[in-house]
Amino acid sequence: MSKKISPYSRESHIGDTLIFSYNSKEQITEINGSHYIYHLRKSIFYYNNKNNIDSVVTTFSPREDLIIDYKRVDIFSDYDNAKNPLKELVIFDETFYRSLSANNYKYWCAKEYNENNKLTSKKETIFNLKYDENGNVLFNSY
Repeated sequence: MSKKISPYSRESHIGDTLIFSYNSKEQITEINGSHYIYHLRKSIFYYNNKNNIDSVVTTFSPREDLIIDYKRVDIFSDYDNAKNPLKELVIFDETFYRSLSANNYKYWCAKEYNENNKLTSKKETIFNLKYDENGNVLFNSY
């Protein structure tokens, strides 16, 4: 995927045009684009040495002056050793972050910061993944 366009909708207030950049391992390293009507969006992706997503730092800026309006940091950890069955589902928003890794994360944390870099919100989720007899994760049962 090199570009994703989601038309603006008054009902959902969503409208994105996203440009994807990749490294030599074919991992997404950066996404740039417009978000909604008023902001520019830039996401930088970091991976660990086992080819699992470590974190994503996303900044949102007003169009006029590019000063950061707010920042979101998504952190992923506690990976298993099972093969990720969702690798091919990168095009779906629901599975996007999960599809970026070789294995399956059990911990996700999202932190949001204001323009002064002060933490304004934090969400954490611990996933209790279940596996079949062959060690494959069963996403339909956690």
